[in-house]
Amino acid sequence: MNRKVPSGKVPRVGHLDTLTAILEEMRCIYREARLGMMPLDKATKFVFMLREMRGCLEGMALERVERRLNELEGHHGEPRPDQPAQRPH
Repeated sequence: MNRKVPSGKVPRVGHLDTLTAILEEMRCIYREARLGMMPLDKATKFVFMLREMRGCLEGMALERVERRLNELEGHHGEPRPDQPAQRPH
């Protein structure tokens, strides 16, 4: 794993388009705050923004899963061909 070294110089420019990248950036911010390289109030704000970005990525992933499930079920809620039809009780 390519680990970033806390530099105390923010903002770091990087891709924050995966959960792994967001968690890595959170880790760097945490270390910088612990080492006194970044004020705690600034670190808190950065981590809050990263948490919001994480939530957006998770929502996008859920949308992709939902879209794929709809494709597998068919557009009209028909059962998938690989599963038996469910009968009402």
